[in-house]
Amino acid sequence: MCGEALKAELIANPAAALKAEGIDVPAGMTVTVVEDTDKQFHLVLPPVPTDELSDEALDAVAGGASDRE
Repeated sequence: MCGEALKAELIANPAAALKAEGIDVPAGMTVTVVEDTDKQFHLVLPPVPTDELSDEALDAVAGGASDRE
């Protein structure tokens, strides 16, 4: 499927269209397809984190870890 046919299927049935392209949608996951226009665009916010990083993990991602001795 390509071009306009894929677009139409994505809008009508996103999960099935993705599966047909080899992309499995996990059970319980909802896929919403939207199309921007010249007068409207969509801003997608990331999900709110559910866990906080430990001090050690925070140090590692903030450059506090090194494998040099």
